[in-house]
Amino acid sequence: MAKKVKIEARDLRAVKPQNLAALKFTPPPYRWVLGVVIVTETLLIFWALAHQFIPSPRWQNIAFYINIVLCVLCTAYFAYSFWLNAPLYQSKIKIVLIAIFTPVLIYFWGYIAIKYGAGDLITHKEGKPAMMEDIFKKNADDDERFKKEYLAKGEYEKRYFDNRKGCITRLNGYTIKDALPVHFCVSGQDFAILPKHVAVKIHGLQSDAGFDIERIEYDWLKTSFLPAED
Repeated sequence: MAKKVKIEARDLRAVKPQNLAALKFTPPPYRWVLGVVIVTETLLIFWALAHQFIPSPRWQNIAFYINIVLCVLCTAYFAYSFWLNAPLYQSKIKIVLIAIFTPVLIYFWGYIAIKYGAGDLITHKEGKPAMMEDIFKKNADDDERFKKEYLAKGEYEKRYFDNRKGCITRLNGYTIKDALPVHFCVSGQDFAILPKHVAVKIHGLQSDAGFDIERIEYDWLKTSFLPAED
């Protein structure tokens, strides 16, 4: 009898609406493993958002393959869970949306967690103090907005400049083009006096996984030799 019930639970044929209430979700085995993966990746994402990390090309390749493997395994597990509970999913639109967005969500969740979170965590554990040089440029949109809305009024509202992700005083550079985020926020007072291009020294920790940015230092001597601006 128990064997017959299991076979019927996995039958992919449509179930009458009046019988849906009698059906119950069948949890797949080893779901705690999936829980550990999700919690670990979530913690790594929070770590990544709290730091600014530049992954090395080698680590980007490693992270890509690790993420692909995890994505395939997690997607297969969700597919198995769906197969166990197929009678609960009667809407074809819902099935299509699940089939499309589940792998995409799993991939990008792992992408940030492994490439930036895990890479930066490794760098914090094994990295050594290092310094890089670059020429940073003011973000053109930020520069225009800053001049119109704040510089002309002499206002420097703290909330616009101290938020690393949402500031309007961004500097961009080749060195940080692959970082998270891809810009460096400075104070409103600094942004007001900086030229469009400024030489900087980037201080942080470096490992085989990449470079963790801690702070930047303006190189005024080198900046003075940069080509004149329009």
